[in-house]
Amino acid sequence: MPRSPKKPPPPDRPTPENTTLPLDTSWLRAHRELLIQQYETAAKELQYQLTSSEHMGIYNIHLHDTLRRVTFLYERVAAHTEVLRVAAGHLGGA
Repeated sequence: MPRSPKKPPPPDRPTPENTTLPLDTSWLRAHRELLIQQYETAAKELQYQLTSSEHMGIYNIHLHDTLRRVTFLYERVAAHTEVLRVAAGHLGGA
C-alpha cells in the first residue's frame, strides 16, 4: 500500500506564497499593528542611540543589535502588509 505524502512543516510566518487565509484576517491585522508599535519603539531607541553616540564620540555597543531589530521588525510588517494586500484582492476588497 503506497504511503500518503507528508505535508511540509508550517511556515514560520505568513507570506503570499505559502498562506491560505481565512475570511477573517483580524488576527493578522492585530499582529501587524503590534509589530508596527514594536518597530516604532525600536526606531526611537535607534535614533536615541545614534544621537548619543554622535555627541559622546563613541560607538554604542547596542547600536548594531538595535539596527538589526529595527530591520527585522520592518521586514515582518512588510510581509504582513503584503499578505493582507493579497487577501484583500482575493476577497474582492482591493
